[in-house]
Amino acid sequence: MAFNNRGFLEHVNKVISIVSEVILGAMWVDVFVGVIFRYGLKNSLAWTEELARYLMIWLAFLCGSALVKGSENTRLTFFLEKLPRRISNLIEYLEMIIVSVFLCISLILSIKVFTLVGFLETSSGLGIKMFWVQFGVILGLFLMFIQTIGLIIVETKKLKQRKV
Repeated sequence: MAFNNRGFLEHVNKVISIVSEVILGAMWVDVFVGVIFRYGLKNSLAWTEELARYLMIWLAFLCGSALVKGSENTRLTFFLEKLPRRISNLIEYLEMIIVSVFLCISLILSIKVFTLVGFLETSSGLGIKMFWVQFGVILGLFLMFIQTIGLIIVETKKLKQRKV
């Protein structure tokens, strides 16, 4: 039985969607509590801003993966739409390869930084290891890379079917 690339990516996307919704809800509650304490009770909580920042990092990188999978990331398509279909398809294919190389390099560099400071530094407000914050970046980059490779595989199959 062959590996079902599309099914795997759909499953990953569902998990990302659920986790992102939980993070967004936690971030909403955190900011709401921070505002109530700061402006309502005149007693601000230092950790609420830090938690919101770290949750936003996780949310941005996880949702980035879903955007890559759906090809909904920011792209300039004005010129592609003016080109013949065959050439625009080739350019989009090359774009995916360039993006995957960029994500791979970013992932490698993030892992290097992660191993240097992830276990050493502690956040000032929450007192957690920066490992947890940096892991969100690494996980997000890895998922974006996997999603891009999945798109490349799908497009490669389409190209082979057109030639046959």
